[in-house]
Amino acid sequence: MSLSDAGTITVYWGQNDPTLINLAGHCDPTTNGCTGLSSDIKACQSQGIKVLLSIGGGAGSYYLSSADDAR
Repeated sequence: MSLSDAGTITVYWGQNDPTLINLAGHCDPTTNGCTGLSSDIKACQSQGIKVLLSIGGGAGSYYLSSADDAR
């Protein structure tokens, strides 16, 4: 395993952790398809599990129009 410490953010490589989900096929924000995930995220966070969401993907054209969208 490799480790890089960039100030307050620590990044790990090589964990071989398969617990990744590509939300592209599971979440359609135009139909509120993402709202069901919020309770799952909160459940993980309540157990001390950090959740990182990366938006944009290869096209990079996705954006959040408000702070409420980010919540």
